[in-house]
Amino acid sequence: MILGIISDTHGNKKNTIKALDIFTRESIKTILHAGDFGSRELLTLFDQFEIHLAYGNTDSETDLPKTLFKAQNQPWPEKEQKLEFAGKKILLLHGDHSPNLQEKIKSGKYDYIIKGHTHFPEDYRFQHTRVLNPGALHRADTYSVGILDLINDEWRVLPVC
Repeated sequence: MILGIISDTHGNKKNTIKALDIFTRESIKTILHAGDFGSRELLTLFDQFEIHLAYGNTDSETDLPKTLFKAQNQPWPEKEQKLEFAGKKILLLHGDHSPNLQEKIKSGKYDYIIKGHTHFPEDYRFQHTRVLNPGALHRADTYSVGILDLINDEWRVLPVC
């Protein structure tokens, strides 16, 4: 199974459309968004995808009302999403609370931790947990998204131009 990974869109419609075009070309159906979504207007862009969204430090109920998610038939974002795909345990969170993030990484409970917040790509391991950050689509030197092949444990970061 291949997942599209995105973070820190901050309401940037132009870059989000470009990112979703990449995911469409790669035949990706499921997207994990690691927070700071930023705008209710973006949600309709994800109609053709299954989206899982972690609530970021700049997201608010005003920007992302629960009724909108319900109308779009999408699950309401939480601070942390515990997911499982292809037998792999994944924690999706924004990563803005470092002590909590470090505790989750050290817990050994997850195969992957998907995070955002820093606005630059990351890929590192702690014991058997792999921590991935796709970068950002707003306020970044290079806009980027990630593609994760769970079966082959392959991670690619792609520029969004």
